[in-house]
Amino acid sequence: MKRWNSAVASLINELTKGSAREPDALDIATIKLHEILLKYQEPTRHYHKLAHLVEMFEYTDALSALSKNPTPITLVFATFFHDLIYDGKEKNNEELSADEFLDFFEGERTRTSLDEDDCLHYF
Repeated sequence: MKRWNSAVASLINELTKGSAREPDALDIATIKLHEILLKYQEPTRHYHKLAHLVEMFEYTDALSALSKNPTPITLVFATFFHDLIYDGKEKNNEELSADEFLDFFEGERTRTSLDEDDCLHYF
């Protein structure tokens, strides 16, 4: 949760350039985190479970340690969302997972009242 909160706070700070924002933005992001964690615990998942998410973060931590730089928040979000949607019978899981991130990002952008062009440099 600490990693998620840090990434979300950085995202909100970047989107708002440190200006005032709606006070419930982190609460909304916390709800999204719980939704994400529940999805990774769905009983139909065999490999793309919570343990896989933890393993992915172990890899990102190792890369950060090697580079002596903090993990970029874009990589944190990519890790959380990369297998969010998973149906072993479908071929578009990655696309649907990316759409989930874009919906989340758009929601944060809308709450901060920024123009889409102002956000494009971020990702």
